[in-house]
Amino acid sequence: MTTTRARSRVPSRRRSGRARSGRLQAGVAAIEFALIAPVLFFLLCMVMDLGAALWVNLTMQ
Repeated sequence: MTTTRARSRVPSRRRSGRARSGRLQAGVAAIEFALIAPVLFFLLCMVMDLGAALWVNLTMQ
């Protein structure tokens, strides 16, 4: 009976390792987004500002 108990515990450890790995990957994705998001938002704002400047330039002519 001890072998049955030992076998039943091994898969649960493996699952917890996989769950931990999933949490770590989610944490890495959040950090990557935090590093890239300001650059993307900056580029988006610059494109919108350039569009507004061109529109004002065409309107004033």
